[in-house]
Amino acid sequence: MANPLRLYLACIRNTLEAAMCLQNFPCQEVERHNKPEVELKTSPELLLNPVLICRNEAEKCLIETSINSLRISLKEGSFEEGAVVCAPSLADVSLLKSGCSEGEEGRVTIPQSSVSSYFLEQPSGTWELNVPENPHTKQSHRWPIGFVTTGFVRGSKKPTAEALCDAVLLGRLREEQWRGKDVKRRKKEIYVLVRNLRSCAYRLALATIVLEQQDASGDAHCF
Repeated sequence: MANPLRLYLACIRNTLEAAMCLQNFPCQEVERHNKPEVELKTSPELLLNPVLICRNEAEKCLIETSINSLRISLKEGSFEEGAVVCAPSLADVSLLKSGCSEGEEGRVTIPQSSVSSYFLEQPSGTWELNVPENPHTKQSHRWPIGFVTTGFVRGSKKPTAEALCDAVLLGRLREEQWRGKDVKRRKKEIYVLVRNLRSCAYRLALATIVLEQQDASGDAHCF
């Protein structure tokens, strides 16, 4: 194992050993409930300062700790095949762009418990989107508009993923993001959110519509 990688993993391990001093703690808002405070964030006094460990711009580890729960977010710098492409709100775009410009990690996430139940398999063998009913979970839900079909495109100078998305929804997103901007400031690229299936964090990406084969469904390849 390369020395920089060994140091990176050792730093994560040592931080986790110090952070995993957890204890049972009942919810202060709902009687007889025990909820992960690291996700609710309704009681600031129960949260510790998050720790961000960076190996480089593409590989990072964010460790968030509270009195009764711990959340680890790993960034490996790539979108996996099957990652979900979602429609962001203007507030999402503003938050994530401001975080990047200030060198901090702007975050849009779903609860860890929702990762495995985002899609549910039906008796027929098909998979359907599980729209959450819980108000806290519903607030973090972002509507999916497509899926990454290729993690990267060979021969590209920049890391580029290929996805199959709904062209109509992408067009509506572009119109929403263009609204109120001068014509000269309008870009062809569309801001979207992408989340790997095993991750709870959305990441901001730029999508370009390439109509290679459009059928009646209105689907399009999105790079």
